[in-house]
Amino acid sequence: MAKFLFAIFLLPLSLLSQDEFPTAWLGSWKGELEVFPESQSLQHVEVSLEIKKTDIPGTYTWLTVYNSSERRIEKEYLLREIDASRGMFEIDEQDGIILPATLLGNELWSFFSVQGIFLVSVYRFSAEFIEFEIPSALQADEKQSGGQNDSIPAVQSYPVRSLQKTRFRRVEE
Repeated sequence: MAKFLFAIFLLPLSLLSQDEFPTAWLGSWKGELEVFPESQSLQHVEVSLEIKKTDIPGTYTWLTVYNSSERRIEKEYLLREIDASRGMFEIDEQDGIILPATLLGNELWSFFSVQGIFLVSVYRFSAEFIEFEIPSALQADEKQSGGQNDSIPAVQSYPVRSLQKTRFRRVEE
């Protein structure tokens, strides 16, 4: 099993990435963000996503707008190609935070942590919609198992504490 998993990691990312990214994703999208907190009621927030080319080759604006009843929040990021043939991109939050992003098939993935919280961001594209999900887990909730001997490695795991997800639908301009 371990040899099989290792072999998968050796596959060139170019075999998994799609040439139409991010061109096919360009445009305006709208949806409803659902927030599933661990022990509170489900929350809903209207959200829009706008992906556009910039004047800089290989750089795109990635604007997300959250419209809750309390306030409007705009997050204007830049998506940059690092090595598109290998599916390597970065998301620049334009405040000193830059997250690596990897295109695997039709999915853009980022894994990061902030203030002891692990987050995995994934955007899944289809012709009709973009799905967004971001589960989170607390580093302090680490559970360990395995490791009883050399043939069973120690495994650290983290229970998911919350999930945010949206299904964006294209808005015709």
